[in-house]
Amino acid sequence: SVAARGTTEFGDFVSLGKLHDGASQGGYQTLTLARRYIADGDPRTAMNATSVLARVEAEDSFAGEHPWLALPWKVPSSWPAPLPVPEGLYETTAHADTAQ
Repeated sequence: SVAARGTTEFGDFVSLGKLHDGASQGGYQTLTLARRYIADGDPRTAMNATSVLARVEAEDSFAGEHPWLALPWKVPSSWPAPLPVPEGLYETTAHADTAQ
């Protein structure tokens, strides 16, 4: 997983994503990121890239394969507590595993 925290001309942001090894994709690496622009009062403004990445690397994180799930577009009132597993996440994964 990869993470970033920064500022652009559009405002402050936090990003989470995944860098996929290119060996299985004809030698090309793929970087997929979710960038969330954050308002001045958003609690994520105090985060740095390391603390953003820690959202995924926590032992109880469900977001290992899809790290952007650990960075919601809207911060819940329970923040920074671990996020609940999105409804249907494991059912979809289980279905995909059995469909092969």
